[in-house]
Amino acid sequence: MTEPEASRLFTKLRTALASTVTSVLTVGFMAVPATPPTGTEWVANLAEARPVNVMMTDGASLLTGPLGLLTLPVHQLATPAATISPTLDAVTPPGTAATVDVRGLLSGGRWSEWVPSRSGTTTTLPSPTTTVQLRVVLTGTPGAPGPVVSGLRARAEDATSMRADSAPSQPDSYQVIATREGLVSGRTANGHQIRHNDLFVALPSRRALADGSEYTVKVCSRSGYCAWAPVWDVGPWNINDDYWCAERAEFDDLPQGVPQAQAAFRDGYNGGKDGSGRKVGNPAGIDLSDGIYRTALGLTGNALVTVSYLWTGPLPLSTVDATGRKSARQPDRSDTAFKAGFDIGIGIDIGGDSGDDSGSRGKERHDKRQPSDARLVTVRTAPDSSAPAAGVAADSAGVPVQCATENGWLRIDPDAYVPAKNVILQSPIDHC
Repeated sequence: MTEPEASRLFTKLRTALASTVTSVLTVGFMAVPATPPTGTEWVANLAEARPVNVMMTDGASLLTGPLGLLTLPVHQLATPAATISPTLDAVTPPGTAATVDVRGLLSGGRWSEWVPSRSGTTTTLPSPTTTVQLRVVLTGTPGAPGPVVSGLRARAEDATSMRADSAPSQPDSYQVIATREGLVSGRTANGHQIRHNDLFVALPSRRALADGSEYTVKVCSRSGYCAWAPVWDVGPWNINDDYWCAERAEFDDLPQGVPQAQAAFRDGYNGGKDGSGRKVGNPAGIDLSDGIYRTALGLTGNALVTVSYLWTGPLPLSTVDATGRKSARQPDRSDTAFKAGFDIGIGIDIGGDSGDDSGSRGKERHDKRQPSDARLVTVRTAPDSSAPAAGVAADSAGVPVQCATENGWLRIDPDAYVPAKNVILQSPIDHC
């Protein structure tokens, strides 16, 4: 064989071998399917969002307050997930911002708090869940063009383990200073227009901002008389001070249960200023509407109260119906979140009234009267309409129902009962 012939044969053999190897590798790769990705992805329909303090036109937003919300419907997952990764497509002009909050329905029907998330990052919920919800948060200057939002995608990763959420046996409870909110005819942060003698409270973080009854507090004066009321506004002073949480979003060098405004006012924390750099004029950690402050608790001036943050407890919150005329069906959670019928608008209460640290006017005044407002339900110390009053529950407040008595009362706390006809139950309950 001549050298040219040998060279041609070697070339043919090398080509044939390469072809064979390619075929084998191709067959091998085809025989081993790729591992499918875990988790679920979906695209949110922003047209279905409930707007508060924001008007949307072709994706462009016009804010009528410093904070706008676009709350999406509840989203159901096929498998439990504990992490959510939202991706928001938005253009933010100078001085504006657009972010996403995430929350999940926990065991027993309790909502987790809203967890702030950054676009494209993973947000961890307290425990795996198949029910999640997103809301877009827009900030800017009222009356000026806000962010342009063109889309929202989300990915939920399948939970690798089914850890239980760590709800305590009792709700977290702290003593803080309360102020009167007032602001009649204004708007709360969830879009509710404030009426005379209204019935709600404000906390200085939107993490517990409710659409309905899902975030509710029990506020007790020094006399021991209490009011159950939903969290419908953000304030006083701060807007990111979730002081009741073990892991605070801001001011994490302060002890749990100490509002930043209290530390600033009394101890000179942060130079005596709030998170926005304003001089703090009182140490308040909660604002009370007129109906709670005056009618329910009979407070004067800034008052020391004991606040229980009921969503941090082990039980789901059922909804108070002061009229007793609403349907007794178990509420659809999407109704609770999206069909409350609030008008578009918002008003963040950031200051609160100034005054002394006085208490209530006395327990005797409360025990001898019925609530003057038809939107209040008297809470009794025993399951009997003649039993002494333990406090009042506002219409649309959430109450943790422990059990039902044979004579038509529900126990919502030790020595605290309300008529069963005035509560829309969240879940089945046992007899006391």
